[in-house]
Amino acid sequence: MSKIQNFGELAQNDLRKKALAIAEAGLEAIDTRKIIRDTVVLTEEKLVVKGRDFLLASVGRIFVVGVGKCSLDAAGALEEILGSRISGGIVADIREGSLARIKYYQATHPFPSEENIRITSEIIKLLSGLEENDLVVFIVSGGGSTILCQPPGLDYQDEAAVLDRLIRRGTEIQEINTLRKHMSLARGGHLAKYAYPARVVSLIFSDVVGNQPEFVSSGPTVRDTPTLEAAKKILEKPNSQ
Repeated sequence: MSKIQNFGELAQNDLRKKALAIAEAGLEAIDTRKIIRDTVVLTEEKLVVKGRDFLLASVGRIFVVGVGKCSLDAAGALEEILGSRISGGIVADIREGSLARIKYYQATHPFPSEENIRITSEIIKLLSGLEENDLVVFIVSGGGSTILCQPPGLDYQDEAAVLDRLIRRGTEIQEINTLRKHMSLARGGHLAKYAYPARVVSLIFSDVVGNQPEFVSSGPTVRDTPTLEAAKKILEKPNSQ
């Protein structure tokens, strides 16, 4: 099935047909479900995630936790691959949808909300109750920063106001997410920390120039390197408007 649904209508001459074919190939190459099927393999003995082996004999429960605009499709593909091996999980995307074995929530975007705080609290609660032989497959993709709203000492409206100011002055996403890391107890490596002592593996779909994992969705499962001082300097920059 063509990704470009009106392909036939647009392909009115040979040149257009070739251009559309190039676009179609590009869309197919970044298809979320295809990427998951190419990356995750389940055999009788092990789960293989992009060349990394997890022997099933040493794995207790498997949970899937995902946030962002790719998470619904990615989780659906994981359900097809892992089936009854999935013990549970939570996925939050910005679209309407449902999953068979994993709790699904529709979150708000591009600004956080009370609902996003509730979803994040549910994720933290789930991760905080895991055991050493459990395995968490994280799905991290663009939009996850907004979803993972858990501001210490603030509320979602405070965070939304800061985000709106940064967007209006044209702040780069790396700087925005540097600040976001220090505005939530769910970003900047916090989700991986909550999951300890369980093992974790992250499937990260980058929408950040340079593909730096710690800035995709503000790196919820990646070590945080920007300091609090760096975050403060971003806030102190003069408004260019």
